[in-house]
Amino acid sequence: MFADSGYNISETCYFTVSTTSISRIKLNKDIYALGETISITCNVKSQLDWVGVFASDCSEYNDSTLLTYYSPKTEGKQINNLTVNLSSKYDFKEGQYKVVLFNTGGYEAPYEEKTFEVKNNIETNKLVYETGEDILVKCFVKSELDWVGVFDGDCSEYNNDTLLTYYSPKTEGKQINNLEVNLSSKHNFTSGTYKIVVFNTGDYSKPYSYLIITVK
Repeated sequence: MFADSGYNISETCYFTVSTTSISRIKLNKDIYALGETISITCNVKSQLDWVGVFASDCSEYNDSTLLTYYSPKTEGKQINNLTVNLSSKYDFKEGQYKVVLFNTGGYEAPYEEKTFEVKNNIETNKLVYETGEDILVKCFVKSELDWVGVFDGDCSEYNNDTLLTYYSPKTEGKQINNLEVNLSSKHNFTSGTYKIVVFNTGDYSKPYSYLIITVK
């Protein structure tokens, strides 16, 4: 109807092209405390692809640098979008690690990677104290029954005779996960080294993390 009006009608359309890519590697967290479950789900390219874990500074992928891995053969099923517990395959210590996806069954064709970190789950306000200073500790624990014990620094057998002091949900009257506790109010720490140990459940059988502190 505008053919003879003398007006030219034009319209400009703008659109944006995003270059952001979606990672093929999904971890339940990027930073873990010692003992935490490290769950991973990967979107792999083909049925022969596999997943390897290395130290974060690793630059050469081979059998000697591989820490742990999983594949269709180890899992007995296709691994695409399969959630796997890496913690059940390897005892991860403190440090930084790298997950790498490989195309086919060898090391020759890595095509994506993602890093994560494992940290000590015991935090203190210092590592070296003067006699009489407050020793403040905060721990990440796995479950509601976990507890924290303190021993001499060279202690290797944990029992009632070697335990210097402790705290638990029962002593504190609340859950101790990330709870800050003043150990100096529970024990007279003289000069020496001490070991703070986190135990899973209510006995001595399952220690899973420790930290050494010094009193001068």
